[in-house]
Formats: sequence, structure tokens, C-alpha cells
Amino acid sequence: PGSVAFGDIPNAGNTDKVINIGNSGDVSTSNQLTATASGDYSVIFNTCTSPIAPGANVCTVTVRVTPSAAGNRAGTLTLNAGDTSTTVALSATSKAPASVQITLTQPGKGAVGTDYSKNFVMTVRNTGEIPTGAVSVSGTGNGHFSIINSSCSGLTLQPAQANSCAFTIQFTPDGPTGLVSYTATVSASPGGPKSVTVSETG
Repeated sequence: PGSVAFGDIPNAGNTDKVINIGNSGDVSTSNQLTATASGDYSVIFNTCTSPIAPGANVCTVTVRVTPSAAGNRAGTLTLNAGDTSTTVALSATSKAPASVQITLTQPGKGAVGTDYSKNFVMTVRNTGEIPTGAVSVSGTGNGHFSIINSSCSGLTLQPAQANSCAFTIQFTPDGPTGLVSYTATVSASPGGPKSVTVSETG
């Protein structure tokens, strides 16, 4: 290919892309392929360990980008197989990674006591510049708490808080409990996990 775009990538960590290598000529190359990359890019794996026979997708080169700054990251991949060489333009846009944010938007409401309940409504957004993975919500803690009315399951949260979801932590004691706690965790890859803890006395 004449160019390879990595698209939007998080500005922390590494992103890899596998590039298919072929030979559009009629005979094999004279040497095995050497591959070098410039800028924020590096070659981490090369399966082209023998002269390249004619054909498409004969072998692969894996390129890694490790952004050194935010914004557009340009580089080149140089491929040389003895009697033939080519240069491939590499591009990526480094952005703030997906990041789940949980906000208590409705404090606990309702009288606490036997046969009563109290609800804590949580709103979930993405404060990063890259979409999250599919969201899930789970909880651990005292058994008088539960998660209800979740609109988050399977949702992808878009960058810059463009959309949101919500869930409710409900406290329903069946008698005196003392001070008890519950932790809800929002998982997403990328973007999470993030947790929030509520406490209540029954």
C-alpha cells in the first residue's frame, strides 16, 4: 500500500497494525524483506524472512506507533527487498484515551426503614477523545443494595460526553443494618473500569 492510516489512537501506550506485503511482479525478489520505520513508528515483527514470491498478501510486517505528543503523527515505512524498494506513508491522530466518568446526579431519595427503599442515580459519560468499548455495570457489597434501571449495558460512550447512560443503586433494608456500603463498577475496554461507592444506614 502507498499509505497506512492508524486512525484515532490513545495518546498513552502503543497501537499496532499488521500490514500485508505482496509482490506484483512475475518473479521472486532477490532478497528477503527489510523494513524500517521513522518518527513515532517502529517495526516489531516481520514475517518476510525469505525472498518474496509473486502474489498478494505473501507475508506481513507489524508496525507499532507510540505517540510522543498529541495530534497528527506522521512517519514512513521503508521496505527493501534487494532489487526493489518502496516507501509507505504512515499516519495517526493521537488523542486523549477513553475515560469513564461516574456522577451522582440524584442523591438518595426515600425513607429508609423496613419495606422502604432509597435510590442513588448515577450518570455515566466518557470524558476522553476516543469512544469507549461496550459498557457493563456490576456491583459488590452489602446484600441490601442492588443495581436497577441500567441503560448502560452494551452501550459505547462517545467522546467529549456526547452521550451518556445511567443506572440506579437501590438500598432496600429489611431491618436495622447499621452503616453498610456498596460499590458499583462500570467496565469498558477502553475507558474503564471506574467505581463509585455509596453508604447508608438502615
